[in-house]
Amino acid sequence: MKFSIFLLCFSFGLVSANLLKEKRASISDRATIGYATLSGGKSTASGAELIFNFLSNSRTTGGGSASPIIVATLDELRVAIYGTSAKVVIVPGSITGNEVVVIGSNTSVIGKSGATLNGIGLRVVNASNVIIRNLKINRVLADTGDHIGVQASNRIWIDSVELWSDRDHDKDYYDGLLDIANDVYAMSITNSYLHDHWKGSSAGYSNSGDSGGNATQVTYAFNKWENLNSRTPSFRSGQGHIFCNYFLNNNGGINSQTGARLLIENNVFENMGSSTYRTEGGCIDATGNVPIGMPVYSITPCSMWFNLSPDLSNSESAALPTFPGGITLPDPYNYLIPATSVKAYVNRQAGANLSF
Repeated sequence: MKFSIFLLCFSFGLVSANLLKEKRASISDRATIGYATLSGGKSTASGAELIFNFLSNSRTTGGGSASPIIVATLDELRVAIYGTSAKVVIVPGSITGNEVVVIGSNTSVIGKSGATLNGIGLRVVNASNVIIRNLKINRVLADTGDHIGVQASNRIWIDSVELWSDRDHDKDYYDGLLDIANDVYAMSITNSYLHDHWKGSSAGYSNSGDSGGNATQVTYAFNKWENLNSRTPSFRSGQGHIFCNYFLNNNGGINSQTGARLLIENNVFENMGSSTYRTEGGCIDATGNVPIGMPVYSITPCSMWFNLSPDLSNSESAALPTFPGGITLPDPYNYLIPATSVKAYVNRQAGANLSF
């Protein structure tokens, strides 16, 4: 089996058929899916340290149970999300501007029903333990920045957001909807809707690999991608787990570049312009995907999957180590729902539709 202990760990936020039951969300919810369930200590942890991170359940918690701060203006938002103290910032309505605001560590930014940032982007840089949920963000100009941008950060959970602009302008009028730059790890994007834009979501540092010692590690799960031209998503380095997404009417598909290693499972691809997924210097392991009306394209497989350290090359052994104490790890497939259920589930769940 190609799965290693590392894959088992970042999938420990078990996702099963019970996710199909809708539930009311809480502002103190913590990440339960993918890489964001891991400790953000460092991405190169191995052996006993990795197992400790796994068992300690040090997942992304954001501001936790801190007293909520309600913001109604751009100035209030900018001040409220700044700094590293634990904080839960609530956006109850619409805020309009032309700015990217920076979120500090240990922060949850939560939108109430209909909460929208018009022309205002969010940026996470040199930060840890951040949650962004239930927000609509649209039409952030390229000169301002990305709709959501993350760089040199860890333990990030983006859940139930809707990101869009339009394709009435040229491709450089807006920048990316959700761009993840260098040295970002322990990050998950879940239950979100990205649509009507030129550039969807990229992960990794340019086309030359990560700049520091932490390989990109991002999970995309249960998202809807619609009417996008490119970056759906594109990995330029690092590791990605992309499962149970619904891709509709996009010009291109998932792209693995520059040594990136992607595991792509139980996704649905419908009416894709060029391909479902492809490799350009990276590799892909794909299983259980449903290309509706699309051929299956030739890809470069990953000869070995994730090892204990994400910085090890594919050629190194992926044999599972023996751990003392009889530690039993979960079945790696428990996070999946059947591919036949993905389209209906994602159409119902993806986007800013939570109730707090």
